[in-house]
Amino acid sequence: MEYYYKSYILQGYSYVELNKIEKAKESFQNSINVKADNEEAYLQIGNIYARNWDTLAVEYFKNALNINPENRMAQYNIGLIYQNNMMYNKALDAYFELFNNDIEDLHYVEANYNLGFIFMEYLKNYKLAINYFADATRVNPKHEQSYFAMGRCYQSFGDIVNAERYFRKSLEVNPNYKNAKDQLEKLLSDNEKYK
Repeated sequence: MEYYYKSYILQGYSYVELNKIEKAKESFQNSINVKADNEEAYLQIGNIYARNWDTLAVEYFKNALNINPENRMAQYNIGLIYQNNMMYNKALDAYFELFNNDIEDLHYVEANYNLGFIFMEYLKNYKLAINYFADATRVNPKHEQSYFAMGRCYQSFGDIVNAERYFRKSLEVNPNYKNAKDQLEKLLSDNEKYK
């Protein structure tokens, strides 16, 4: 009765929708009990733990990867869990894994953005951060957060011209991006006296 595993998966999704999280985990686990190599069930249990940045999620994502080493969502989510638990070296390793297959998809873009964010916010290596943000925008020219972050990096070395340029680029993509508007206004106001 191996096909029952799909019923448990659907049941798990229903429980997630109803916010009955323990029941959802139980359903996904029942699906694994019926079909041990159930990548989707492992991924969904990992996603449940990931909601609270619980590092137990990593175990489930790794199980999904053991079944399907090409599961880029699981790999990306591992990096995100480590990043949000301030385990930066492990986060870096997990994100770098996404670059091994020369696939430039959403996960590639977001991994570059997150790497840039780690280097900018925590490691204070702004030049390296810019490289990751630039790669994110190369693949997705509409990645407003990367342009904004590049502006912040340039601002940190006092390169006002490039800071303004990238804040404006972020606003070209999304004219309502509040952080970019606020930062650009502050930058222009702070530097008005030097004109």
